[in-house]
Amino acid sequence: GESALDTYRKWTRHQENLTSKENLLLTNSSAYPLGRVAGHLYDRPYYKLSHPIRETEDGGIELFTQISVGAELTLMKRSREHSIARAAQVVNAAFHQKFDESPKIGVINIFCAGPMLHLMQDMNSVCEQINQELEHLPFICPFTFGEQGRFIGGENGHGNLMISSAIFHKPYER
Repeated sequence: GESALDTYRKWTRHQENLTSKENLLLTNSSAYPLGRVAGHLYDRPYYKLSHPIRETEDGGIELFTQISVGAELTLMKRSREHSIARAAQVVNAAFHQKFDESPKIGVINIFCAGPMLHLMQDMNSVCEQINQELEHLPFICPFTFGEQGRFIGGENGHGNLMISSAIFHKPYER
């Protein structure tokens, strides 16, 4: 059959004609991760992502996560605009789950380093959107490779290209 690399290049089209091993690095592939169904919400699947790092000599693809032989994969696509807006959306969603009435005082935001490298020239925009969402409250944002997180269905897992937020807030006044 066809190699994983040839299949991936065919699926992504923009990398079909590349021959240099350095061209399939994480900065080029973060917009096209491989997804595996992690669970379902309202009968719709949500995915755990795996980020291609580089090609192997035998036409395989090295990933940041382990995928079992025979696992069903879906090519995912992320637009640049969505990637830029995602961190602020995660901050908003995390805060509004339970703390609508409680004032925010700061955030720890975990942002995958792969998209950060892909969005390098747009990271000021990412930062400004987080600042707007937090009304310029303090936050820190480490850029990591290989994230642990809780999926929307409650499962914890190791995945790639994840963004998460820990919100600090004042206690409710009684």
